[in-house]
Amino acid sequence: MAYTKIEPETLYFKAESRVCSDERLDSVREFVLADWPEGEEHWAWVIEATTEEILDWVDASKQQASGSR
Repeated sequence: MAYTKIEPETLYFKAESRVCSDERLDSVREFVLADWPEGEEHWAWVIEATTEEILDWVDASKQQASGSR
């Protein structure tokens, strides 16, 4: 089976659409849609992750960042 490569821009726009369509993610939208070093992998995860997974990731990421200072 051949797979179609999804362009990074398309992944970003799908991730953005997913985040913007869930009001529970309004307060973390900028954080989730930041330019993460994982790039395409991050956008693919955002598209597939549940809202709870995204919120847990945001909390853990912010705690880790504040603990490393």
